[in-house]
Amino acid sequence: MTQDKRLEMSSNHKQQDQGSRSTEHGGARTIEFPLDLLKALYIYAKNKKKKRLHTTHYNTTNHDNNSATITVYLHTPRCNPKRSLAEVMLWAIGGPYMLLYILVAAVPSYVTFRNVEFIQQYKISKEPWPWLSSGKQLNRDDKNKDASSSEIQRQLFWKRTYKSIILDFFNLFLFIPALVHIKTIFVSSHVMSFSIEDFPAPSLQSAATLLSMGIIHEFGFYWTHRLMHMYPSLYKYHKVHHEYKQNNVLTSQHFHVIDFLVSIAFPAILTTEIVRPHGVTQLQFGLWLLTSNFDDHLGYAFPWSSVRWFPWSAGTDAHEYHHSVNMGCYGSKLSLWDWMFGTDNVCCAFTRRRDKLLHARRHGPK
Repeated sequence: MTQDKRLEMSSNHKQQDQGSRSTEHGGARTIEFPLDLLKALYIYAKNKKKKRLHTTHYNTTNHDNNSATITVYLHTPRCNPKRSLAEVMLWAIGGPYMLLYILVAAVPSYVTFRNVEFIQQYKISKEPWPWLSSGKQLNRDDKNKDASSSEIQRQLFWKRTYKSIILDFFNLFLFIPALVHIKTIFVSSHVMSFSIEDFPAPSLQSAATLLSMGIIHEFGFYWTHRLMHMYPSLYKYHKVHHEYKQNNVLTSQHFHVIDFLVSIAFPAILTTEIVRPHGVTQLQFGLWLLTSNFDDHLGYAFPWSSVRWFPWSAGTDAHEYHHSVNMGCYGSKLSLWDWMFGTDNVCCAFTRRRDKLLHARRHGPK
């Protein structure tokens, strides 16, 4: 049930005794003007909190002996437990979906096809994966590096991986569902619809809804992410995510809980509250959001990635560049806001130089 809060004020211009007292609880009340409205709103909030009255009348008398009646209609919203549970379960899909993505996309790229040139040509970083190279192998590649230093880096990587597993599990399986549950309690004016009657059939309206969700979410993520880099008081939380210089899929949810709340959960829940999509539309958007996030941190820029097939899509190498230099490219799924606010200039120049060098190596100088 939507929350109906109406204040009706009707002046009857009848004289009343200014010294009249308030009647019993729930009846007509006479209070001094001009504090009448403030008192009415205070009693409204008090009764709403205690879930008492649904309709309350207040008679107010001003100094001109003109009375006014304030009618407050209280309808305490009741949250549908089944629909709230369905919304929580919908947002909790991130954990199982990440496990599926690891099995389908990450494991084949990292392990199964690690020696297949066709796959490895799309690897962004030229550094070998830490779990595939031993300290001695790294020492052969660079005579000036100490093997013991490489082994220390490997130990740090596995320690960081253990930390990532804990953070990923907490953020996806516990924190996001808990936040959505809290939202359904305190923002019960909108409970997501899962009805077949208003099922979003494929149409221009459904496409427009998904497009608007993508633009709004990316705008929120861009600015929360950028603020995390601008202020040291916020970056101390965001630097946890930047512990990885060479991304892998576990990096995608490797966030401090404060950073996850501000830059990940807040834009997602805010987008849902603004657009208020159907449950099926939210599922479609959520899967695209998760796929894009995992793809951002996969470490491979596959041209067949389905989340990169539309205008203004941000490439995986752009986010990899952001992690390597810790600046610019604050967007994730779209490059629209980076282009609009000029925070992709350095990355674009770097990409042009890199492509030029790669072209020269493959085809020789012009």
